[in-house]
Amino acid sequence: MNSNVAIEYILESINAIESLKSEKDEGAKPYRQWREKTESIIRSVFGETSTEYKEIYNLFHPRFVGLPMGSYERIDYHKRYLNLLDTAHDKLSGYMTIIRMKQPVDYNNEGCNALQEICRICSRFSNVIRCIRKRYGNRKPIVINDEYDVQYLLKILLSVSFDDIRSEETSPSYGGASSRIDFLLKNEGIAIETKMTRENLTDKEISKQLIQDIAQYQSHPDVNSLVCFIYDSERLIENPSGIIRDLESNSGENLIVKVVINPV
Repeated sequence: MNSNVAIEYILESINAIESLKSEKDEGAKPYRQWREKTESIIRSVFGETSTEYKEIYNLFHPRFVGLPMGSYERIDYHKRYLNLLDTAHDKLSGYMTIIRMKQPVDYNNEGCNALQEICRICSRFSNVIRCIRKRYGNRKPIVINDEYDVQYLLKILLSVSFDDIRSEETSPSYGGASSRIDFLLKNEGIAIETKMTRENLTDKEISKQLIQDIAQYQSHPDVNSLVCFIYDSERLIENPSGIIRDLESNSGENLIVKVVINPV
């Protein structure tokens, strides 16, 4: 299966999880249909003998061995069901990262290589945050509170792979107004826009802002590609695959648009 198609299928399964939480337990028909479809996707993508398929199968079909009499009556099935969905969400997100990491890179195309590397970094962003939140010696955790914190950490991660990272570059005016590019990799011809969701900045507003950004970058002399990175720490975006599809459809001859939402 094509890696982009596989990612889209897995995204659809992830997007369905939130609505499934309104069901009572694993006996609900919508859940059973979703479980069967998700199992089929992971089996098709990774193979029936793969670790990924065995993990998701064992999650969906747990074995209860050796429980004492009466234990089943004390199980909170709804709580177990919600925990199962949360675990499935994390596993499916991890599987998408695995697929992205395995996507072939054209090492003869420097711009393409750089674009893929930036997308890899963005897709691993929440993994890095998870690590820096836990520190030894009772030291205070490093916390990401707003978009400026996201930009600060992202620049550090980008500096591992890129030397010339320019912050807050001015973009050409569009409709009488100009804006600041969060990051410009001038040698690679790539601009990066970062967003962090919050209660009043979710699907509709983020899409509106990024569509305006994309329109400005179409005429930027130093930009051939634009990466839109959305850090959705609270998973406020209801339809990640829809936003990715809509924004990336603005790619054209003058500008390649790539969208990364993390975590999903």
